[in-house]
Amino acid sequence: MTKRKSPITRHLIEITAVLAIIILINFISKNKYARLDLTEDKIHTLSDRTITFFEEELDGVVNIEIYLDGEFPAYVQKLQNAVEEKLEEFKAYSKHKIKYKFINPNKDKALADDLKRTIYEDGVYPMYLVDRSEGSEEKIEFWPGAIIRYKDQQTAVNFLQIGNYLVSAPQVNAGINQLEYSFVKSFWDLTKKKRHTISFLRGHGELDNADARMIRDQLLEFYTVDTVQIRKYIAKDSTVKEDIHALDKSDALIIAKPQQPFNEKEKYLIDQFIMQGKKVFWLIDMIQVPEDSLAIDKFVYSSPIDLNIDDMLFKYGVRINKDLITDANCGPTWRRDNYKPQYNWFLYPRVGSNHITMQNVAPVMLKYVNSIETVGTPNINKTVILETSKDYKKMPSRFRISYDFLDGYNPTLSQQVKNVPQLPLGYILEGEFDSHYKGRITNTFVDNKATKFKEKSKANKMVVIGDGDIIRNELGQTQQGNLVPYRLEFDPMIRDNAGNLVPYHGNGTFFLNLVDYMMGNNYLIPLRSRMKTQRLLNRKAVSLERTKWQVINLVIPILIVVILGVIQLIIRKRKYTA
Repeated sequence: MTKRKSPITRHLIEITAVLAIIILINFISKNKYARLDLTEDKIHTLSDRTITFFEEELDGVVNIEIYLDGEFPAYVQKLQNAVEEKLEEFKAYSKHKIKYKFINPNKDKALADDLKRTIYEDGVYPMYLVDRSEGSEEKIEFWPGAIIRYKDQQTAVNFLQIGNYLVSAPQVNAGINQLEYSFVKSFWDLTKKKRHTISFLRGHGELDNADARMIRDQLLEFYTVDTVQIRKYIAKDSTVKEDIHALDKSDALIIAKPQQPFNEKEKYLIDQFIMQGKKVFWLIDMIQVPEDSLAIDKFVYSSPIDLNIDDMLFKYGVRINKDLITDANCGPTWRRDNYKPQYNWFLYPRVGSNHITMQNVAPVMLKYVNSIETVGTPNINKTVILETSKDYKKMPSRFRISYDFLDGYNPTLSQQVKNVPQLPLGYILEGEFDSHYKGRITNTFVDNKATKFKEKSKANKMVVIGDGDIIRNELGQTQQGNLVPYRLEFDPMIRDNAGNLVPYHGNGTFFLNLVDYMMGNNYLIPLRSRMKTQRLLNRKAVSLERTKWQVINLVIPILIVVILGVIQLIIRKRKYTA
């Protein structure tokens, strides 16, 4: 007969087993991080690309000093907790290469002013809120930001949008949703050994710095941004010459809305730029619309533009058609004749696609856009990045445009065919491109080592979009009469009930994603799609259903406890009765 263990021995074994399990769980959790995220867009779960970034890009320790410490109202404490939780996730997935500490700038009164001055100079800025918790209003200063140090470099990250305003709960919630993006953007900037140079081409009437101010500012966060001009006017002898080295320092070239034709020397330099494996963004209008003339004329006529690049693009695999596309899904415009809103301007399509650069991005608004079709070159992969809805209509290259003739180009009144395929308006071309000048120049030129002619590129990409206004920002005026640009996601006509601008277009986010995709920086693309306006509760539903949800929250937990107690009682009764 087996000797039974004493109760003390059994208890010691049970305690030892429990401790062993706890130690094992702690050991596993030290290296593995798990979190239950019930949000639709998984905004509280680290992106796979973020985890890959930690695995592939971090080869040293990142030290972070967060200055959001102290006693604050509940919604700011929520931001504090969210920052700490996010950094704990970073710490776990980076194998403890992320180290952080919270600092209260006001803790040491004698050193507070010097510390605040230092962190302000380093790029962390104070914000203000009004605390009404004690029955009176008190304005509180706080510092929602951090200094990040990596090797011999440092940068600052601010968790809230900088501005001269009192911080509210919705703004804090928006900052919480953007935490991963804000941190990873800073990590990426610190670990990037070389910044690519993105150049805007000039010399053909392209968008100027004022027209593309906002996208330039956004690109400057990640890239070196410059302007280049191949064709230059030489004043001393009144001649025009091409600078053959104009593109040497550029990694990518943005050609946005040229109005004048390219000559063959310019085309050759751009062609060889592509053959070297560098990227080109063709943002091209093939139709000219004198929109401003509608201020004095009842109607205007569109007309085609000859830019002398059709043959070049055809060689690479696409053709931009000389047509105009209208779409039932469209944006607004200001009428030039009376400066009143025209909310359904069918010539301003709002479009999208299933491409990664458009994932969870608001529709992109295009202005007087041309359709694109692919041609030849079976070795080039052609991916649609922008396309119409199924309610579109093609207009000819020359037709009459009038505010009073909307029905004439309203797709919903003209569509006769069902199951119409969507019409491509933008492509990414990928592959090994043949030079436009292959077989067109003499052998003497090709064999000349000084020319360094390449007839075929290595694996490369280019973007072709049938609209140059995709990155053009609207301009407004201050009370002093100064011109100020609107950010690309805002439309001056779209405002909330309080008269504030609200995000409406996806142009800026889409184009940043597109540049990152082309330049091989895919870490931030999935994070930008999470930067959405906070979903607020439906106040009417809250008012009508308050009692129901209070009862559910109070009664159901008690019922669960009672049911578990009854089940345990039944089990014990059966066991000990037997």
